[in-house]
Amino acid sequence: MDIFDEEKRVFLAKKDKSKKGSIDSGILNLVSLINSQQDYYSTSSCSGRIVLIEREEAKEKDKAKWLFSSHDPVNKSLFLKKLYEINLPEKTVWLRQEPLILHIRCRTLQSAFNLLNDVRKLGLKRSGVIAANKRVTIEIIGTERMDVPIAENRKFLIDENYLLYLIEKANAKLLLTKEKIKMLEKIF
Repeated sequence: MDIFDEEKRVFLAKKDKSKKGSIDSGILNLVSLINSQQDYYSTSSCSGRIVLIEREEAKEKDKAKWLFSSHDPVNKSLFLKKLYEINLPEKTVWLRQEPLILHIRCRTLQSAFNLLNDVRKLGLKRSGVIAANKRVTIEIIGTERMDVPIAENRKFLIDENYLLYLIEKANAKLLLTKEKIKMLEKIF
């Protein structure tokens, strides 16, 4: 057994350290396919999601308070009900639709380039090598994304019609993400 095989065995035996504590059901099959390959294994993943978060700036993910999260398209009326039940904070509340993200460790730089070539043909252009010193890791990120402030200082910034429009768009983008996951499964 070489170093890559041993690192893969050790990594895949570890407990999931994500906030959720498990792989999203919508990407579990893809992660299993990746991990079954001789030259690859997944180190982290997200199947995409729709979230409401409270924070000052759109980029401070680690300082955000999660108000709602779904890895599946949301029912508009249930989403509105949930939103109206929230005691709006003074900080900004953001409606986000986040794309799929995968980090894949590769046996060699050549195996990374081979995979990236296939991935980019699917339209996943925001993909590349993010580490290539001791270990070669690639990152695959979908382009479907929304990040919209909807409330601030305990008040909504938009009306209900625009909010319904945003939810519809977020759902459509999340469905595109699910299609890309299925296309990635075909590669493996």
